Amino acid sequence: MLVSMLVSMLTTWWAVALEISWKSAVVLAAACAASLLLLLRASSALRHAVWVLALGGLLLLPVLQVLLPAWRPAALRRAQVELSGVRVGATESEGAAPQQHTVPRSSPRSPQPWRIAALAVWMAGAGICLLRWRNGTRQVARLRGSAVPPEQAISALAREAAAEVRLRRPVTVLIGDDGIVPMATGLLRPAVLLPREAAVWSRERLHIVLLHEMAHIRRRDCVTQALAELAGSLYWFNPLVWMAQSFRTVRAARSLAPQMTHTD
Repeated sequence: MLVSMLVSMLTTWWAVALEISWKSAVVLAAACAASLLLLLRASSALRHAVWVLALGGLLLLPVLQVLLPAWRPAALRRAQVELSGVRVGATESEGAAPQQHTVPRSSPRSPQPWRIAALAVWMAGAGICLLRWRNGTRQVARLRGSAVPPEQAISALAREAAAEVRLRRPVTVLIGDDGIVPMATGLLRPAVLLPREAAVWSRERLHIVLLHEMAHIRRRDCVTQALAELAGSLYWFNPLVWMAQSFRTVRAARSLAPQMTHTD
């Protein structure tokens, strides 16, 4: 009984996984096409929004797969009907010629090793991606924990930059190690990390950097990046997901998006 339940669950998982896989490929291909069409006519912020919506849609696919009726392309439905007809014809032939030697089919209770291997490979890949994401998050948390408050001049300039981008959330500005690059971090408690050398930067350079990082916080890019990392972990087998996370798509569009100093 237990083996039969496991086989049934594995069969169901395989069918759902196949359907989600091709649907995710369609979603990402559409986002890629839209991004290419918008490349010369639209802003980088709009292209960034297209990719964020696409990656967010990938996370909703498993839920929609359960809640909404199944939909399959006409070609796939025809192939299933033809396959069913072949199976029916084969069954009738076996009934008409019972003495004919037939290839024994696997028992419905027999496990299917290739499906088990596919599930194991997917779980291993997802686990590696999630572990890498966790390690990166912990590294940023350590950098934030070892950082110190800046001088009053930098704090005042940070408040000006936040006001310029119309950021109403409180933001902590910290000075970290020399080896770090300016970054915005924190889902619930946003902060801007600056290298120690920022203390000797010119006022103009520091103002531009703070505007850039405050704009990240204003757009809640930490949230969208978390969605992208989660989608990439679950759909790691799809090369379009890696393209969506590459420098030329999500991260590049996010970095090149307008600073929103005058418009939202």
